[in-house]
Amino acid sequence: MKPGDLIEDMADNEMGLIMREGPTYSAKEGQVKTMKVWWHSTGILAEIDITALEKGWVRLVSEASVSILHT
Repeated sequence: MKPGDLIEDMADNEMGLIMREGPTYSAKEGQVKTMKVWWHSTGILAEIDITALEKGWVRLVSEASVSILHT
């Protein structure tokens, strides 16, 4: 996942746009990297763990051909 990608939350079919990289946290499993996602129906910018895609919590709907930057 990278900025500009469109994702879908598999639990509620919510569409989200990856806006930028989020913070990295330390956990007992190691480093947890996050991405900031703007969720369409709520208009909220939230963090998701980047492993959400491989765990099947979200699916990639559309991949951006060029990464966008958001400051």
